[in-house]
Amino acid sequence: MKENNKYISALKKLFVEKEKSIEMSSFIYEITHLIYESNIEKLVDAAIHIIKKYLSESAVYLIDDEKQEIILAGSTIKNIPSALKLNDYRKFMEILSKYNRFDLSLRQIELTQHLKGLISFSRDFCIFPLAVPGKVFPIGIILIDIDLKTAEISQLRALNIAVLSISNFINYHTLIKERASIKRKIIKFILKIMQLDDLSTYRHSLRVKKYAVEIARILSLSENDIKRLHLSSILHDVGKITVPYHLLHKESDLSENEFEIIKKHTITGYNLLKEFPFFKESLPDILNHHEKIDGSGYPKGIKDIDLITQVLSAADMIDAIASTRAYKDDRSFAHITEELNKLRGKLNPAVADAAIQFVNSDRFLILKKRFKVIQAPILESNSFIAGDIQERVNQLKNENTNLERQVKIYKDLLRKTQNTIEKMTSKTTVNAEYPDGYEKIFDVLNNALKPYLTVLAEINDNKIAIKKIKNGTLSLEDGLLLFSNKKLISAVGSNTVYASHKFAAFPITENQLVCTFVKKQIDSSALEDIKKSLENITKKAYNR
Repeated sequence: MKENNKYISALKKLFVEKEKSIEMSSFIYEITHLIYESNIEKLVDAAIHIIKKYLSESAVYLIDDEKQEIILAGSTIKNIPSALKLNDYRKFMEILSKYNRFDLSLRQIELTQHLKGLISFSRDFCIFPLAVPGKVFPIGIILIDIDLKTAEISQLRALNIAVLSISNFINYHTLIKERASIKRKIIKFILKIMQLDDLSTYRHSLRVKKYAVEIARILSLSENDIKRLHLSSILHDVGKITVPYHLLHKESDLSENEFEIIKKHTITGYNLLKEFPFFKESLPDILNHHEKIDGSGYPKGIKDIDLITQVLSAADMIDAIASTRAYKDDRSFAHITEELNKLRGKLNPAVADAAIQFVNSDRFLILKKRFKVIQAPILESNSFIAGDIQERVNQLKNENTNLERQVKIYKDLLRKTQNTIEKMTSKTTVNAEYPDGYEKIFDVLNNALKPYLTVLAEINDNKIAIKKIKNGTLSLEDGLLLFSNKKLISAVGSNTVYASHKFAAFPITENQLVCTFVKKQIDSSALEDIKKSLENITKKAYNR
C-alpha cells in the first residue's frame, strides 16, 4: 500500500511538472509571436500582459542614454514610478552592463541586490536587463514581481527566453523607427533642395503624386503599391537638379543636344538615390518613367516596364500636357484626353484607360483648381528683354562653360545684352527732400501684409547684398530662399514684382529691392494695391 502511495505521489509530481512545462511552452509561444506587433508601445503592452497571465506583475522601462533617463514604457504594477529615481545614473549603467549577458541564477539575484541602493521603489522587484547582442549597454530593464529562489526550473528557463526575446523585439522596432526617421529627414532634405533649385519642378512632382495615386485607385492597386507611388512620384525628377535652368524652361523647341542633356535626368536621379536602401523599390520608377512599351522611350528604350512605373509615367504625361506655361495655354480636358489616346500604344491599355477616366472625372477638376498657381502681376517694362537675356547669360556662364557651342551662344548674348543695357538703363538718385523713402516703403508693406520679416537688398554683379532688416533677423531658411532664387534677379532687372509661396520682392530702383517674408500666400489683388502705393512713394523719393 505504501509502495502504491509512493508511485502515486511520484506520478502526481511528474504530472504537475508536465503541466508547468506545457504552461511555460504556451508562455514562450505567445511571447515569440510578439514580433508581429506593429510598434514598441503595442509590443510592450502585449508582453507585460502575457507575463502577468503566466507568471506575475511586471513593468518595462526603456533607457535613453543621451538624456540619461529611464522612462516607463508599460506596466501592470500599481503605484510604480513613471521614471526611475536614480541616485547615480552612470553607476547604475555600469552595474547593469556588467550583468548584460545574464542567466537566471544567483547572478540575477546579485544584480538585483546591487541596484537596490540606486533605485527608489515602493517595493522589491527582480530586475532583468534587456540585453541586445552587439551592444555593451542594455536598451532597458524589466521588473518582475517574482521570487527567483522559489521559482520552478521550467519557469526560469521560460523567463530567460522571454526576456531575451522581448529585448530583441524592442531593439528591432527601435531600429525600424530610427530608419523611418532617417528616411523622412533625407526625403525632406531632397525636397528642400528641389524646392530651392526650381520651384516649378518641385510643384510638378507634388501634382504628379496626386495624379498617380488617383490613377492607382481607379486600377484598384494595393496600398503598398500606392505607398511606393507616393515616394516615386515626389522623387521621379530629382535628377533635374543637375539640368541647366534655361533648358528646363526654354520656350522654343529644344535642339537634339539640349534634349540629350535633359534625358540624362532619369539616370542622374537613379544614381543619386541608389545608395539608400529605403529607396530601392522606387529606383525602377525613377529610372524608367520615360520608357514606353513600344521601346520608343528613354534612357534605354526597354519594352518590359513595371505597371507601377507606367502609372507614374501616365501621371507625369497628364501634368506635362495640362500644365500652364508661358508658351502654351492651359489645356482643356478634351485636349488632354486626345493626347492620352495617342499614347495607347506606348502605355498598358488598362493604365491609359484609367488615366483618361481620371482626367474626365470631377476629382481631376478639383485637384487642378487646387494646384492652380496664381502668377505674380507683370509690370510692363522695356527692360524685360535685357533682364531675360542677362539671366540666360548667367546660366550659360555658370553651368555650361565647358561646351564650345554654348560658349559661342554666351558671347553673342553678352554682346547683345551690353548693347541693350546701354540703351535702356537709366540712373536713379535719392531725392534729398524725401530721405526716409525706405522707411515709407517698409511701413506700406507692414500695414498691408503683416510680414514677419522685411529686408532691403541690393543687387550688384548678380549678387544679392542685405542693406537693412526690419521686424526680426534673417533665418538660414529665409536666407536660402532669398540668395538661391534664380528668378529673383531677372524679376528685379525687368522691374517686375516677384511673388512666391514664402516671400515677395518689390523693385524700387534698377538694382534695389524690398523683400517681404509672409506666412500666407499673397494674392494678385494685394500685390496690385501694394504696387500702386509703392509707385506713389518712389515717385516722391526718387528721380525716375
